[in-house]
Amino acid sequence: MLSGVRQLFCRISEGSTPDWNMKFKPYVFLKYIILSSTLFIIFCGSNIVSQSTESELKAVFIEKIVSYIKWPNESDVGEELVIGVYKNADFYRVLTRIYKNREISGKRVVIKYLTDVEDVSNVSLVHFSDLSKTELLEVLIKIIDKPILTFGDKKGYSEYGVHVNFYTKNDFIRFELNTESLKRTGFYVNPVLIDLSKK
Repeated sequence: MLSGVRQLFCRISEGSTPDWNMKFKPYVFLKYIILSSTLFIIFCGSNIVSQSTESELKAVFIEKIVSYIKWPNESDVGEELVIGVYKNADFYRVLTRIYKNREISGKRVVIKYLTDVEDVSNVSLVHFSDLSKTELLEVLIKIIDKPILTFGDKKGYSEYGVHVNFYTKNDFIRFELNTESLKRTGFYVNPVLIDLSKK
């Protein structure tokens, strides 16, 4: 049984390329996310309220969200999707475990742990979790004109220009998009994702 669940989870997690011209069908995307997340919890066998599970779910959501976003020039990303985790060793370990020998949107995933603002320019996607406003803005200014997708994990990050920000509401993990920042950087976001984000 566990083997079957593991195989089914892997197929769903790998997913398929979304139809960029599809009509808005939020229930389809929600079912996709909910089923993937449920199977992930079953597979991991851990308590949903634990910190580790929250990090694992966010790691899964990153994959789903990225599949609905196009980089300004896909060729710039290359064959690898390099995810940088800035000063959060715990989340780095979670991503490393989950994305070992895995792909996102057909690209091999490489996870890097970052501690220096200069290193942020060398990734496709970067995740921040607990930076001060000053430190966050320092990093964002460094990459403001670069096609680097930014993920945040703290209240208020979206207001500072972070593209995708996770937050918790009524014990559920949700996400919000800074569409102006995404557009300014040249990313194209599938309308389905915009409609599902925080208004």
